[in-house]
This record gives sequence, C-alpha cells and structure tokens, in this order.
Amino acid sequence: MSNKSGADTAVKPDKANPILVAVDDGYAQVKVLAFVDGQTKKTVVPTSVCTSFEGITDMAGANDLRALSWYETDGRRFTAGERVAGEETRFSSFHTSSLNRIAVHHAMAVAGLNGVAVQLIAGLPVADYYRSDAGVNNDLIDRKTANLMIPVKPLMANLAPVMVTGVRVLAQAVASWVDYAVDDDLAIRKEIDITAPVAVIDIGGRTTDCAVVIEGNKIEHRRSGTENIGVIDIRTQLARMIAKEYQGAESLPLASLDKAIRTGIIRLFGKDRDVSEMLASAKHVVSDSIRRAVERHLVSVADLDAVLLVGGGARVFTDLVESFPNGRVVDDPEFSNARGMIKYIRSQDGNA
Repeated sequence: MSNKSGADTAVKPDKANPILVAVDDGYAQVKVLAFVDGQTKKTVVPTSVCTSFEGITDMAGANDLRALSWYETDGRRFTAGERVAGEETRFSSFHTSSLNRIAVHHAMAVAGLNGVAVQLIAGLPVADYYRSDAGVNNDLIDRKTANLMIPVKPLMANLAPVMVTGVRVLAQAVASWVDYAVDDDLAIRKEIDITAPVAVIDIGGRTTDCAVVIEGNKIEHRRSGTENIGVIDIRTQLARMIAKEYQGAESLPLASLDKAIRTGIIRLFGKDRDVSEMLASAKHVVSDSIRRAVERHLVSVADLDAVLLVGGGARVFTDLVESFPNGRVVDDPEFSNARGMIKYIRSQDGNA
C-alpha cells in the first residue's frame, strides 16, 4: 500500500531529543499540539477507528492518510480515518483501550510525527482523573500511561511509527485553566486575579467537564465533575431525525453526519437535503441538557470571576455563553486543553 499523506508539514527534529506533544484525546476528536523549537503545530482528527481492515484506494493506487490509514497493535489490525465507520467510543474504559491508542497514533501521523520520538501528554476527564474521595486516581492514570506506551505500527508503505518515549496524564478541564492563567512565556497573565475562583466548562464529544479552580491551585470538588453529554449527542439526535424523515437513511457514514452538522446539508439518494431545521432542533435539545447539567454542578456562578467555555462544543453551542453573566468563550477553544498541557509540563520541566 502506498501513501499520499494528507498530513501537515512533517516535523523532523533530532530523534535523540524527543519533542513535546499534547493530545486532547476525546471521544469525538483528537487534538494534537506539538511544541517544536518554540513554535506549535496543531491538528484535529476525528476519533474514528474500527477493528476491521477496511480499504479505499484512489485510481492511482495512493491512499489519503487523513481519510483512511491502517495500523497494528497488540497483534490486531485497525483502520482509522474520516472515511471509516468508527466503532462506538462511548464506553467507560475508552481511555485505556486499543481504540484510544490507535486514535492517538493516527492523529499524530496526520500531524506529521511519524518516525519522530515524542514525549506525550494526554488527558482524562475530571471525574476520571480524581477519585470520589477527591484524591488523584493514580491507578487509572497509570493504566492510561501504560496503554499509550504500547507500540503502534503503521501499515502504510514507508511510514515509520511514532516513537513514544514517555507519557504524562493531566486533568483535561484543569489544563484549560492553566491556559487561561498563564501566557505563552509561562508568566501569570497580568489582566487576571490568579486567586479568584474560575469555572471551566469543557464541552467535548461524549462528556462535559466542570472544573472550579479556587485560590490559584485548588480544585473545588463539590462543584466539579463530568456529565455524559456532548457534541456526539447532536449527531445521535440528528441521525434519528433524518432516519425518521427519510426511509432507507438509517445508517449513515460518520463523515456525512459531521458534514451535515457543519453545513446543515446532507446528501441522500443523489440529492442535497436541507436538514438545518433538524440540526437546530438537535442542538437546542442537547444545549439545554448541557446547561442544566452545568447549573447542577456550579449551583451559582455569582462568586466566580469567569465561567470559561472550552472544547469543540464551545464553538457548536454558541448560545450557552449567554446563560452566564460572567461567561466567555476562550480564543481557539478546541485547543485550550492541549495548550494548557504544554504550558504546565514546560513549567514543570524548566521551560523545556
């Protein structure tokens, strides 16, 4: 199999010196942020993986890496990419699964990191990172670390594996607070009061994370946690509505549904169909559910300096910010977690 990569410009640093790479490995998307020579390279890839060995090849015999790629790990073969009918990711052990591992490696391949040694930073939802007694869930962190250290072999010609030399795991929404509090030079932002309480609402694919940070270094667990609702629920709602309206459209490719969410148009039976009203209805249902879940966690926002909306869902549920007088969508919200991960580890490692 030959390969015509859809990746970003390849990163080729010295393999003896692993580069720092943050992956916000969600149930719907994997965001990759690579720190190279003081610069960042970022990529977003759908979390779409299956255990079968699928193939779509163009007439010249090449394969688009982003659309469809093949991998092997644990003695099994997987297919990943935008054209893949991905398996369900909404299960409790996803973050320690082979599906998660393949999704992360596929995203790094699309980012052009094949053949490169990397120090990987990954995340866990708040409710998984912390135990019910407010301690850190070291057992799950260790299992996620071990999972991502297992080698993954790409099965496309002339494509070397990403060499993961180490893994560190952080709490996802808390990483976004670090991004909010600290600038690119790792200095506390002058325009904020670092000790003031702030809530971070991280709206992802499957989950919505709430993290309330107080005094600049503490998590208020009473008002923090994770709800099992996110952007994927729009896809589920929309698919159900389309299937009800159009007989024979019960099983649609992930790429078609995602395009419909972006554009309000879906192509069925050779014609473009306007599903914008269905989409608006689906968004409204899910947005209301997220708002109620957040309000249950926060109880009140009057004492908070800010309610920060981050994650891919912050772009989708644009009306949510209006629910909070002190609400704001951060710049480039999809990459807020990954930026915070990079900043935190750089600060811990002496601005490496």
